[in-house]
This record gives sequence, structure tokens and C-alpha cells, in this order.
Amino acid sequence: GTGEEGRGKGAAREYYLPMTMSGYNFTDRVRKVLQIAREEATRLSHESVGTEHILLAVIREGEGVAMAVLANLNVDTTEMSRDVEAATKKGRAAPSRDLEVPYTSRAKKVLELAMSEARVMDHSYVGSEHLLLALLREEKGVAAQVLNRAGVTLELARAEVLRLLGSEASGLSATGPVYPELAYALGPGANTVLMLARDSASAFHHDAIDTEHLLNALIREDDEAVSVLRSLGVSIDRIAELLNEARKVPARGRRLDLPYSTNAKRAIWFAVEEALSLGHDSVASSHLLLGLLRVPGVAGELLAGVGVTETLVREQLRKNH
Repeated sequence: GTGEEGRGKGAAREYYLPMTMSGYNFTDRVRKVLQIAREEATRLSHESVGTEHILLAVIREGEGVAMAVLANLNVDTTEMSRDVEAATKKGRAAPSRDLEVPYTSRAKKVLELAMSEARVMDHSYVGSEHLLLALLREEKGVAAQVLNRAGVTLELARAEVLRLLGSEASGLSATGPVYPELAYALGPGANTVLMLARDSASAFHHDAIDTEHLLNALIREDDEAVSVLRSLGVSIDRIAELLNEARKVPARGRRLDLPYSTNAKRAIWFAVEEALSLGHDSVASSHLLLGLLRVPGVAGELLAGVGVTETLVREQLRKNH
């Protein structure tokens, strides 16, 4: 067809979108992008706005954090626009002057995901950066496919957004949350785990908080993650033994202001994604367990060695909730 699924007149008409949804204000730039997306859909004779039109609009608008991210990731946006159009057949719809062109279900999901991204970062607005991350998180639309082909992954884009917004400067400190923007998103259990992980790394005189410190903290906190592991027949004492065997050689003197390793940061971000995808209000220790299973490192290898997989943990979480 013409790119996105759900362009039929009956289904598509359900997806008109106001400029403010669920209390989140779209920035003027995002409002402009959405207007341009409607223009792009009309130009290509499509009956509704899909993810490909949103991506074309971000590029055509030409400014903002999203474009800075693409530039810093060395993306040729002119070539990307060509790739979008090549992946999208021209439609047969008559030119429309209707400003309220309907959105496909995928495009609607992108705006919902953009609001989720804003919520995680504790922003009261939805900017172009949230829109770009949402296009990538949606995964199946034309936009996500084109971005991925250009070498833009969700992980790379998110890291660059955080860098541009200055999050890395305030960073992962001994006293603050993983990222200041995530403070509200981390539940009490998850926050305790992060503090215990810092204590664990410090006690071992290590230079950074890594995945094994997070796993050690999870079993010390004895929260939902431990309940899940026990439900899967895993011995917590055995995990403690394996962690002790895997302990690194002590590094320099004991520090309290330890940074997080790259894999530990990735595990925490994956934990946030897991919480959002499961529809949970905050990040719990069980989401951190899933995050550890999704990244390389001592923790993931150790858990895999005792038969713990992402699928088994997710199934157990669904049973528990």
C-alpha cells in the first residue's frame, strides 16, 4: 500500500490528535512538525499521517534537538528523506485542504510514546527530541526502519539527547539519582537498589558501579526481583556465591562518588523501558532485573548461567501483576 498500515477510512478517522494530550504541551516546534507532517501526507496523496510523514517533517522543519542529534550521529538527512520516499508509494487520495488529516495507529502510538519519553525525563513539554526517540521506540513503522538503516538506534539517540540536554554533566553521582530526569520514575525499591549498588562498589574499592554491583544490590534488597527469582527456582544464596567468585581485584582507594559503567547505565535505561512497556507507573527492582538481562556483563552472564531469561522473568511478572 502506501507505507503505514491502518490507512482505511473507517479505522483512520479515529485518530485525530489535539495539540495537548493528557496534560502534555507540545512545543511550538513539534506543533509545526505535525503541521508539516500533514502537508507531507497530502503531498504524497496519502489519506492519513504515518510515521514516515512525521520523520519527513522533522527533517523539513530543520531545527531543534532532534536535528542536532541526527547531525551529531552523522546522518545525511537529505539521503534519509529520499529513503523515506523510496519506501513509501505515492497514494491515490485526492488533495485535501482538511487540516485535521487523520493519523495512523502507529503515528498515534508515536505521540503517546513521545509523552512517555517526556514523562520519564520529567519534562512538562513534548519536544522534537521526544518525538525522535518515540519514532525509534515504535520500531515497526517506516520511520524506525529508515532511521535504523541510517545507523540511528534508540540507544544511540537517547545517549545523544541526554548529552545535548546536559544530563551527562550532572550525571550519575553518589547522592543523586541515575539521571535527575528519572528521579520520579524510580520506585522506592529501585532507588534502594541503586544506593546499595553504590555501597557495594565502594566496599570492594572498585572504580565504577557495574552490573554485578546492581545484581548484588538486588539480592540484598530482597524485593520483587528476589521474589521473581525464587519463583523461577533460583537459589539466592547460589547467586551470592557466584557474585563473590566473580568479584574483581580491588582498585584504588574507597570512593563514594562513583560513576556508573556504560553497561550499568544501559541496564537502568532498559529497566525504564521495561516499566513503560509493561504499563507500570514506576521502575521496580524487577525491571532492573530485566535491564541486567539485556546488557553484557557479569550479572547477565551469571543469571543466564542459572537459567534466568528475559522471557521467564516477564512471564513471572505478568503472573504477579
